[in-house]
Amino acid sequence: MSSRRRYRTASTALFVLCLLALGAGAGAAGASAPTNDDLVNATVLAPSSGGSLTSDNTGATKETGEPDHAGDPGGASIWFDWTPSSSGPVSIDTTGSAFDTLLAVYTGASYATPLTLVASNDDFGDSSGPSRVCFDATASTTYHVAVDGYGGDTGSVALAWGTKADLLPCPTLPPTISGTLHVGQTLTSTTGTWLGTGLSFTRQWVRCAGGVCSEISGATGSSYTLVARDAGTDIRVDVTAANGSGSARSSSDPTGVIATTAIVGTNGKIFWTSNRPAGGSNFDIYSANPDGSSVSQVTSSTNFETEPAPSPDGSKIAISVGGTITVMNQDGSGAVSLGDSGQFPVWSPDGSRIAYSDFSGKVDVVDATTGTGVVLPIDGTVYDIDWAPDGTKLALSVKPTGES
Repeated sequence: MSSRRRYRTASTALFVLCLLALGAGAGAAGASAPTNDDLVNATVLAPSSGGSLTSDNTGATKETGEPDHAGDPGGASIWFDWTPSSSGPVSIDTTGSAFDTLLAVYTGASYATPLTLVASNDDFGDSSGPSRVCFDATASTTYHVAVDGYGGDTGSVALAWGTKADLLPCPTLPPTISGTLHVGQTLTSTTGTWLGTGLSFTRQWVRCAGGVCSEISGATGSSYTLVARDAGTDIRVDVTAANGSGSARSSSDPTGVIATTAIVGTNGKIFWTSNRPAGGSNFDIYSANPDGSSVSQVTSSTNFETEPAPSPDGSKIAISVGGTITVMNQDGSGAVSLGDSGQFPVWSPDGSRIAYSDFSGKVDVVDATTGTGVVLPIDGTVYDIDWAPDGTKLALSVKPTGES
C-alpha cells in the first residue's frame, strides 16, 4: 500500500471535534492580501490565443460563500478573469508554481448566484504539484479562474492559458462517486470528463485519514465495497486517462467520512490501576465485578502499567506499559505491544482502531491489531479522547501550546 500525499491538516479525513480548548492562542499577523484575493477584484487576463504570468497567493484568504476548489478546502485563493476572443478547446495550467496548487474555472456573477463549475483539477501528474484543466470555451464568455493552495499552501503562482495545442489527455470535470457512506455499502465512480481522443481509463481507489492518503490494494474497478478499515476515513478515486501522446490524472472530491455501525458489548468488569501490593512505582492492572467481588490482578510485572481501556465487546483491554500501547485479552493473556508510545488509549466503537495521545501534542489512530495508522496533528496537549458512536469523529480536550 503506497502513501500518496500527507495532508497539512486533518480536516478532510477523520474530523477532530475539540469540545474544550483550555485557553486561546493569539493569531500571528498575516501578510497583506494580494489585490486579486477576492472574486470581484480578479486580475484580467489577455483575451488572446495564449498567455502567461506570475503572481503570488501569499496572504490570500477564502471569502464567505466561496466554494472549495478541486475538492480541498484550500484557504488562500486568488482570482483571474479570462474572456477568450474565440471559441474552441482551451487549456489553463499552473506548471512552474512553487507549491501544490488547486485550480478551478467557473462562470456566473457571484457566489450567491451561485457560480457554475466549468473545470477543476488538483494534480494532473503522478505526484502532488501543478494543476491543469481543459474545456471547450465560448467566445466572449467570462471565465473566473481560481488558484488556491492545497491545505492553504502559498507561494509563487505560474499561470498559463490559451488554446489547447497538444494531443495530451486533459481533465475537465473530475470523476464523481455515488453511494451510501457506510461500511458494507458499494460506491461507484465515473471517469469524469476530458478533452482528448482515443482515451483509455484506469482507476485507483484511495483511502485518506488524518494526514495520509494511501492506495487501496486491488481497488481498481469502477466500484468499491467499503470495509471496516474504511470507517472514519474519506474515500477518493484517482482516474488516469491515456492515449498515444501521454497520460494525465484527475481525482474525485473526497466522499466525506465513512460511518460504521456501533457495536455495544461488555464483559461486566471494571478495570483500574493500582500499586498494591508491591507499592512504590510498580503499578499493575486489576479488575473486579461491578459489585466489587472477584477482584483479580490482570497484569504482574515490574513495569509501569496504567490506563486500562476495555474493547467494545469486552474481550480485550488496551493499556499503557511503560508508555507503550499494548493490547491483551481481558484476563491479561496474549499481550501484544503495538510498538507505539502513548497514553490514554480509547477503542473505536467497532473495536478495529485505538486512538491515544502520543506524548508530542498529537493524536494517533491505529489499527488495534497491527498498530499501523495515522497521526492527527494537534497544537497543544491532548486530554479526554473519545469516539463518536459511528466511529467518524473524535471528541477531545486541548490545552493550546504556550498556555499555562
